[in-house]
Amino acid sequence: MASTDSFVHLHVHSHYSLLDGACKIPELVETASEFKMPAVAVTDHGNLFGAVEFYRAASDAGVKPIIGYEAYVAPGSRLDKVNTGGIKEAAFHLTLLAENEQGWRNLIQLASAAYLEGFYYKPRIDWELLQKHSGGLLCLSGCLKSEVAHHILAERHGVARETAARYRDLFGAGRYYLEVQENGLDEQRTVNQGEIAIARELGVPLVATNDIHYLRRDDATAHEALLCINTGKLLTDEDRMAFGSDQFYFASGRDMAERFKDLPEALKTTLEIAERCNLKMDFSKRHFPPFDSGELSNDEHLRRLAFDGLREMYGGKPPADVAARLEEELAIIKEMAYASYFLIVRDFVMYAREHDIPVGLRGSGAGCLITRALGMTDFNPVEHGLLFKRFLDPERREPPDIDVDLCEVRREEVLSYVRQKYGADCVAQIVTFGTLGARAAIRDVGRVMDIPLKEVDAIAKEVPEVLHITLKEALAKSPELQNRYKNDPRIHNLLDVAMRLEGLCRHASTHAAGVVISDRPLTEHLPLCKTGDTVTTQFVFEDVETIGLLKMDFLGLRSLTICHEILDLVERETGTRLDLTQIPLDDAGTYELLKRGETEGVFQFASQGMRSLLTRARPDSIEDLIAIVAYYRPGPLQSGMMDKFIHCKHGREPITYPHPKLEPYLKGTYGLIVYQEQIMQLAHDIGGMSMGEALSMIKAISKKKEDKIKQGRDAFIRGSTERGLDAKTAQEIYNLIEFFAGYGFNKAHSTAYAYVAYRMAYLRAHYPVQFFAASMTCERSNRDQVNAFVKDAKAHGIEVLPPDLNRSYTDFRTEGRQIRFGLGAIKNLGDKTADALVAAREAGGPFRSLFDLCERCDSRLVTRAALETLIKCGAADSLGGTRGQLLAGLDRALQVGATAQQDRSRGQTSLFDLLADQQPPPQEQLPDVPDVPKSEQQAWERDLLGFYVSGHPLEEHEEVLRMYATATTAQLAQTEDGTEVVVGGIVDSVRVSVTRKGRFEGQRWARYELSDLEGTARGVMFAQEFAQHGQLLKEGAIVFIRGRVDYQGNEPTLRAQQIIPIERAHALLAGSLIVDVDEAAANEATLTELRDLCAAHHGELPVYVRIHLLDQGAYTLRVGRSMYVEPSSQLLAATHRLVGPGHARFAPRRNGNGNGHGHGGNGGQRPRPRPFAGTRQA
Repeated sequence: MASTDSFVHLHVHSHYSLLDGACKIPELVETASEFKMPAVAVTDHGNLFGAVEFYRAASDAGVKPIIGYEAYVAPGSRLDKVNTGGIKEAAFHLTLLAENEQGWRNLIQLASAAYLEGFYYKPRIDWELLQKHSGGLLCLSGCLKSEVAHHILAERHGVARETAARYRDLFGAGRYYLEVQENGLDEQRTVNQGEIAIARELGVPLVATNDIHYLRRDDATAHEALLCINTGKLLTDEDRMAFGSDQFYFASGRDMAERFKDLPEALKTTLEIAERCNLKMDFSKRHFPPFDSGELSNDEHLRRLAFDGLREMYGGKPPADVAARLEEELAIIKEMAYASYFLIVRDFVMYAREHDIPVGLRGSGAGCLITRALGMTDFNPVEHGLLFKRFLDPERREPPDIDVDLCEVRREEVLSYVRQKYGADCVAQIVTFGTLGARAAIRDVGRVMDIPLKEVDAIAKEVPEVLHITLKEALAKSPELQNRYKNDPRIHNLLDVAMRLEGLCRHASTHAAGVVISDRPLTEHLPLCKTGDTVTTQFVFEDVETIGLLKMDFLGLRSLTICHEILDLVERETGTRLDLTQIPLDDAGTYELLKRGETEGVFQFASQGMRSLLTRARPDSIEDLIAIVAYYRPGPLQSGMMDKFIHCKHGREPITYPHPKLEPYLKGTYGLIVYQEQIMQLAHDIGGMSMGEALSMIKAISKKKEDKIKQGRDAFIRGSTERGLDAKTAQEIYNLIEFFAGYGFNKAHSTAYAYVAYRMAYLRAHYPVQFFAASMTCERSNRDQVNAFVKDAKAHGIEVLPPDLNRSYTDFRTEGRQIRFGLGAIKNLGDKTADALVAAREAGGPFRSLFDLCERCDSRLVTRAALETLIKCGAADSLGGTRGQLLAGLDRALQVGATAQQDRSRGQTSLFDLLADQQPPPQEQLPDVPDVPKSEQQAWERDLLGFYVSGHPLEEHEEVLRMYATATTAQLAQTEDGTEVVVGGIVDSVRVSVTRKGRFEGQRWARYELSDLEGTARGVMFAQEFAQHGQLLKEGAIVFIRGRVDYQGNEPTLRAQQIIPIERAHALLAGSLIVDVDEAAANEATLTELRDLCAAHHGELPVYVRIHLLDQGAYTLRVGRSMYVEPSSQLLAATHRLVGPGHARFAPRRNGNGNGHGHGGNGGQRPRPRPFAGTRQA
């Protein structure tokens, strides 16, 4: 099988040994191939996450794949989560390799049970499971953490020998091996000596392994950083986890021969094991669940349903061309044997519709006529030029993939139906893995290297905002990053290590939408695990599909939930249920709203960038909206294609076609190629390519596969010239295709989403009160988003009323043109408590008092803490008394209520109960105590509701805030990274931490939240600034913060440099006093009084007087230094009394970078207002 120095690695950890292994599978296989190894194994810690990916990669590279698993074996029962056997991980390590298909199936059983039954720190198996599932497996004793090694190191040689004998007897002669390694560790030498002795005594063969965790020896440092990321340690920590050697790399056969020159038989054993391991994975079979079509075949059943639906769709006989298209689609489905697939999807979509669960399709599946005929979509794909072969084509042999969107809150109901129909053990969600992206790698590595957070953030921000960009690409694109890399040894090291680690899997989680359905229990096909409390596959989406299982995309889409909630509110008020499939697609009010960009909260159109695009594009048809959804991606936006689309649409540029033959395909998009479907149609009709060839060409262009691009180009030009085009024109058309193919979008997907967006915009335009109420209900867990909707509603004349125990429901409800805040959105209350309050009110009428409330509500659901929350936020104001009185009387009310409830439970009835229907019982009196200060009430409201009910504490400071703030919190998201700003507001929270290491070790720094009248911003104040200004950063303080906008991911934060209390704002921020005087008031008496006023407040601040002349503009006069003033609130108030409110203000001084314009006027170091007609100096 191999030459004399041949060797096979049988103990290897890929990066699916999360934050422990550092070998990416393609590179691992490539290295094995480079070393001409005939085979290689992967044995990840406790999982089989990478098995299919590894099997395919190795097979494609001509290297035999050996699927293995490093098991965690519990010292006792896997079910015992208490006794750890005195070992840190509560488990020993054991290496298992699949010899054949039986072994593979047993690995699946072991890996699944380890997660689902044995998880305790690690996914563990035990002796009982090994006894059941040892067939077809070869067992290697394991690394230094194995059971045999454990006993040898404890000098229990007899127990070690007994342990080895027990495993030998379990797996059978010649199937158990003692694993020896040479990694430079003293402990390993001790274990090797012990195992050599045991091998001779028991006749058990030795096998050489290297417990590979990284590919090259010089990856050892990066691997140490990875372990620190895993354990939360610093590289400088003495107690951090470390391997103690740099030998755990993918050594060559020659290296291993040198290490084991005294044990050549251990090397030879690796080849023998590799010869024995011959697992063949069969990816040709499907394991879809069967669908019961009764007496009909699935094809017959599907055909009947489809044509029945088509006739209903057209109200009778469909057009001949449409019927022919459905025939073609059915023929392809039958040829590819996917009738059951469509029936399965239709079944659960119909279940959702029948149970009033909002559902829709997206992706290329939405472009099929059959999905429309089956009632799974509600728009006609033929009218929009959508292609079935974009979805399913016999040439591609790709399985169908219908993506289903479901109501976010009722998605689980559909999953439960699927589990019930096909069996809970046949249905699971799908795992996904978070990876170390470029910025994440910098931040993680910077942390373990103890480089100051401020510095690491600055470096991470130098990585360009490009999707999936690598650090290598970032270095090429960012001169600043390149400069730091070249000139700062610490940063050079940081980036070198980060480049080694980027792309590694960081953690496992549950895919947002992926669900798999099987014909048999899933563990007959793949291993399962748990991510959190959810049972998921151990294989990712692509690998689930590869092994032939039916995967589905069940995405919870909040917009569907919001639309449904709006319709419920409308129906509750009008008695009529609106049918969104019947609304006109040319509604003027909807398009006017879209043109104004008033689309906050509208699906796909809510972002600032999209709203800006809508105001420019001014859409007036559903096709415009489909194009806008398709275009709103980084590539098309950066290419200028959207600008050209807008200019052509509005006649600012002529619509041109390289050839008249293109006009039928591009007329609807103003001469531009927007969609993949357009390219497919062009390539088919003009270039003579099949639809499958056309889509393959598109994918090759988008993935920049040059060899396949050339094939597609040659095929298109050859086909075009055969159909009468000259070669030059054919080349021009192909060049056009190649340019746009990289940006072309799936029109079926954008069509499906444009319809949802249009319908939502229609609801916002015609039912704004219900729109805002439903949006707030569905976003109630997102305080900032609710606040944004409250402000948006107010801007449109819709008031949001405070919560009221006697008026509110769990969700937000409409009251005419007003919205009542929902109890379920109150912080710390929860839906169960809110539901209990509403149920008690509906059963017994409005609550008359605090005592009545406590008597009628179940104290197990409506606790003291819940009642205190209700009082503090103002929801109990209608019960009478002040909040101070209600809080003071709460304990007495609870006592009275508990007594009454106990009496009722014992069957005792008071006289008052008997008379309850006739007259209310006498009321207990609330204590006569002072009310809580208004400022404290406002703080409670802000904390519990997210906004103020009894007035905003900033309202009295609004004029000052507008004078000096250069940005509001809402504007930070539109401010460039690094811009210096001044933001005014109230400090909501401060979290102080201590710097652990580095130059500022032991010094304090803080994270904070600041809110103004428009929203909330998060910020950070690092140690140097905190030492100077930290004493001013206090919760409840009203301040201005001067700082720089600093993006953390996509969210802006404010990196504070200076804190200015509101009381010191005039003194520290004013740059000049500007006084506006009308012509009528610009008389000698007024100007004399102004001069005297300035003299009384003499200081160093320049004063400008603007005299407004009727029909002649204004003149600005700068007064002499003798009239310069000391800024103060008293001066401003006195000036207002003299010239009128709003006719005087302080203008802010210019910031260091020149960006100092506040909301109140121009900025400047000593800012000079721009004259309207001329300037004079007094």
